[in-house]
Amino acid sequence: MSEALSAIRTARRRSFFGRKPMYEQHALVSDTDLDGVEAHALCRLPLELREMLVTLGYGDLNDELSFRREWWHVLEVGQLKGHVVFAQDDRGNLYTFAPDIGAVHYIDRFDRSYALLASSFEAFLRGLVERNFEVVTWAESLAQEPYAFSA
Repeated sequence: MSEALSAIRTARRRSFFGRKPMYEQHALVSDTDLDGVEAHALCRLPLELREMLVTLGYGDLNDELSFRREWWHVLEVGQLKGHVVFAQDDRGNLYTFAPDIGAVHYIDRFDRSYALLASSFEAFLRGLVERNFEVVTWAESLAQEPYAFSA
């Protein structure tokens, strides 16, 4: 298990009644489940993403970033056409990976823009840890390019 995944697994945060896990699981994920996702997306998942989901399950990171079965889909339009959506934040923005190189991008659905977050899923996990799991603040701090949602 990577250091970043281990940090996510053990991190705790303040809550009204004390401390709670940084990652709150909502559903278990098996390798068979992820084989189905790969068949649907027509690509292999980044190994670190696969390991994270099998280890932690579908759930929410810092009440901000949501990993759910229903978020998976392949983008059909725009500059990131062919990328696979794997998560969504609490504002409805999308997080994708490039099937060929694994780079992680952020798409702001309201500003209609996008930005590169990390060159790989492992770098994305490390970036989350380094930024205290505040993915929206991180994504919004980046220079963004306009995204073409229609062909």
